[in-house]
Amino acid sequence: MGGQGRYYAERFKKMLRLYPHPSGRAWRGKDFEEATNEYVVGSYVTALRKGRIDNPGVQKLKKIAEVMGAPFELWLEEPEDWERDARTYLKPERSMHSPPGAPGNEEEPETSVSSSLAGLLNRLFEEVRNETTGEPYTNREISALTQGRLSEDEVRRMRGDDLENPTRGQLLALSDAFDIDPSYWFGRGSRRPVLNPDLAEALKDDRNYALLHKSLGLRDSDKDIVMVLMEQLRGREEPDKR
Repeated sequence: MGGQGRYYAERFKKMLRLYPHPSGRAWRGKDFEEATNEYVVGSYVTALRKGRIDNPGVQKLKKIAEVMGAPFELWLEEPEDWERDARTYLKPERSMHSPPGAPGNEEEPETSVSSSLAGLLNRLFEEVRNETTGEPYTNREISALTQGRLSEDEVRRMRGDDLENPTRGQLLALSDAFDIDPSYWFGRGSRRPVLNPDLAEALKDDRNYALLHKSLGLRDSDKDIVMVLMEQLRGREEPDKR
């Protein structure tokens, strides 16, 4: 059992315990085959549970979680954190084996990592600036920030939605490069933008961006002084508008 294989096996075994089959029995490989129309076969489930798969595709992990009614995010979190976040993660989810309308099985729009990845990734390129240059990141710069985990061509293919089944490692590499939480890629329903829309629009102005960038290295006491000065300037502008 390799390091990566052990990572997934550990989480899968705990998920199997926390999210048993609706009938109360243990999950079988055939359950996953039937629920996914053989997209996830029984031998794959066995190999994953025994730690023989070092780099499973995100889509297969997502399908397995859907069948069990478990949140996809559990694949990304440390098992010891599951108890801490019990109110978020350890709750009934929609199970593909539960009858429609059952608790935790209300209908909701189906989401796909591959179909939304390009849009989510391009949003990051639009909203997150390179702190050194003040310009949007290039594919090459993001590749460099992943420290070899993603090539420039792979970043380009992800942005063009040409990479159909990104791996967990690739998504974590992007998360590290943009300094965001990995759950960004798997949010349910409407996705929260990285920045408030008004703030994102304001930062398109070079002077606003420069003000923010220059304030990053200031001490808290100096930031307070800047805030006071800004309030005084705003106060001077108010009479002019009357």
